[in-house]
Amino acid sequence: CENISSSSEDSKPPGLLTAIRGTSRFCSECGQHMGWVEKLTPSAMQAAPKPLCESCAKKAQDKEKAEKAEKAEQAEKAEKAEVEEVMEVDEWGFEMAMDQVAEAACPEDATAVLEALLKSKPCEDFLKAGHWKNKLEDLVKEEMSNPEQAARRAELVASLAQMWRRVLDP
Repeated sequence: CENISSSSEDSKPPGLLTAIRGTSRFCSECGQHMGWVEKLTPSAMQAAPKPLCESCAKKAQDKEKAEKAEKAEQAEKAEKAEVEEVMEVDEWGFEMAMDQVAEAACPEDATAVLEALLKSKPCEDFLKAGHWKNKLEDLVKEEMSNPEQAARRAELVASLAQMWRRVLDP
């Protein structure tokens, strides 16, 4: 029997073939065979990262992305919680807010001020004085060119008045 193969590797002695081929590589997560690699020196093996197959690498990337997104969401929530501490409104603060609504460059700015008032906590003395009722009614009476914006303003003012009345008379 003669060796018919023309490959130069096959013509080498069997010990050399193993040295050339090297060793099998397996995924460190699922154990899937990933092919043959050259044998590495012991120091190179220590420095080499754990091998992962494509599906395990994708899972690891997806997990890392999900963790980053969760951390970012938690950081955003913590930042919002710090910023959105309950603001207490007294007579002076309410007057400032009404001035801002009156001087707003656009209806969205006025809406933002009213929404901030909705998130606020009114002082007891301010509520008992009752000056806010007339001011809120005047806001609703103001004419606006856009009916949708007028309806949104009326809705916000009604919600604010209702909430403050509940605080005043629980």
